[in-house]
Amino acid sequence: MRREFRKNLKTHHSTRIMDQYKSHGEREIARILQEQKIHFVYEHPILIKEQKTSDTEKLRIWYPDFWLPKYSIIIEYWGRDGDHNYNKGKEAKINAYKKLNIDFISVYPKTLQKNLQAYLLMTISKLINDKERHFKARNKQ
Repeated sequence: MRREFRKNLKTHHSTRIMDQYKSHGEREIARILQEQKIHFVYEHPILIKEQKTSDTEKLRIWYPDFWLPKYSIIIEYWGRDGDHNYNKGKEAKINAYKKLNIDFISVYPKTLQKNLQAYLLMTISKLINDKERHFKARNKQ
């Protein structure tokens, strides 16, 4: 009886957690991260200093899809291709992440059709290795 209760509670809890995501792509990313026991925070707010075209800066709060705090990596799922405003926002985020040296992984609907798990794990591993090489090179100076 007690084991059955725990089993039902876990299943219900997992289902409820998976319902919080806004798209199939986000659910797949969350599922893989959970299966691989990679800690993440969904839509964790970050403060971004965005450069505007008139040489002014604007502070904004963005909510990336996934934040991996242990590795300081963001994962963004770009699921709405073809929407002009969405694409404009996507480009602004990508440019800001690059300019601010924020490690991020872009996932697109076509990525879901391939081996998403391998893509995520290899990309996370590469970013971690790049950080390690950078840190070692910096400490040699």
